[in-house]
Amino acid sequence: MSDPIELILIIALIAYILIRRMAGQPAQGKKLLILPAIIMVIGIASLSHTWSPFAIGFLVATTGVSFIIGILRGVSIKLFEKDGVVWMRYTATTVVLWVANIAIKIAAAITIAAINPVAAHQESSGLLISLGMGVLMEGVVVALKAVNTDSRVLWAKGKDGQADRHSEFLDNLQYNRANSNSNSNSNRNGTGTGGTSSSLLASFRNRNNH
Repeated sequence: MSDPIELILIIALIAYILIRRMAGQPAQGKKLLILPAIIMVIGIASLSHTWSPFAIGFLVATTGVSFIIGILRGVSIKLFEKDGVVWMRYTATTVVLWVANIAIKIAAAITIAAINPVAAHQESSGLLISLGMGVLMEGVVVALKAVNTDSRVLWAKGKDGQADRHSEFLDNLQYNRANSNSNSNSNRNGTGTGGTSSSLLASFRNRNNH
């Protein structure tokens, strides 16, 4: 992939993510986990076969920074319930972390270009890898937070009137967590109910019965 095309793709991806998530959207497992994984695969496929150790070191370092900032972004994202489903929205802190991540990447690119122009050209082809890593870690943290709420987590939002899709893996995680909390609350309160956890369990059982 040529550098101009890759740069345009990266700008478009970041703009898409920022606009959609600042407005608020359902926390969908497919977009949280699969989309960034695809971005990373595209980035790996676009790498050249001749990389200097210097360029590799810079790529590892910037990807590591994206890894950490991605986790911090995930922590900063606000989750809320809407129509029984977990929604997510970027906060001001999330946007600041995005800006910091981009600024660090630009500073690193300028630094490596001043030290080793050849390595800088090689390392620039790894932009999608570091971007994908950051978005993936953000998604992992959000997914973990979402399954620990008392609202359903979607795998993908239904389109054109179709039903929303769910993930058996995410459903099992959330069901087990809700069941554990319900039993814990029942034992602690000496009652047969587990509050909102029981409501979530009922929604799982009703869905399975259908």
